[in-house]
Amino acid sequence: MAKRTSWATVLAFCFAANANAQFNGSIEGTVTDASQAGVPDAQVVLVQEDTQFTQRTISSVNGFPIISSAE
Repeated sequence: MAKRTSWATVLAFCFAANANAQFNGSIEGTVTDASQAGVPDAQVVLVQEDTQFTQRTISSVNGFPIISSAE
């Protein structure tokens, strides 16, 4: 019986890790101008079309915006 209990515990942790991974993500990129230079302080908006959930960020001095999700 002890082996069944420990196996069930291991499976529970595996499924919990999988469920957590489904809700985490990030999008990274670079905002550049025509000369390929990074654009600082550019507004970046990400919209999920199905729900209209919106996230906003501003690019760094090198043009790097990062939008992360941990729902």
